[in-house]
Amino acid sequence: MKKTGIMCSLLVLTALSQISLGETESQARERLVKEAERQRLNKSKQEEMKKEEKVTTTTSKPVEKKAVVKKNNKNMTESEKMAVEVNRIQKRVDEVNNDIETYKKTNEKLDVIEGKFGELQTRIEK
Repeated sequence: MKKTGIMCSLLVLTALSQISLGETESQARERLVKEAERQRLNKSKQEEMKKEEKVTTTTSKPVEKKAVVKKNNKNMTESEKMAVEVNRIQKRVDEVNNDIETYKKTNEKLDVIEGKFGELQTRIEK
């Protein structure tokens, strides 16, 4: 009898303590979502670090080549240095131009989709 009374009083105390904390279901849900997001980010960071470790171990030779190229750059004449710089800039310009073309194509596709959506809306309104 005393054991059941003690158990009942403990149950009541735990229920009251949860109520008195004032944490609603939505707050608890938000807290859990934030915690899950933190854990997911930590996992992704750890995976990225593992990938970087693999990449650095597999690409150690190209890094050495870049160091050799930089040493060779010091021995280059001014015209050779300018040619290397022009090639680097041209490469970047090509990348930007490709991005612009991709943007234009995507924008055209969106315009077509918006037109079709407008047609569907007019059909629905009729």
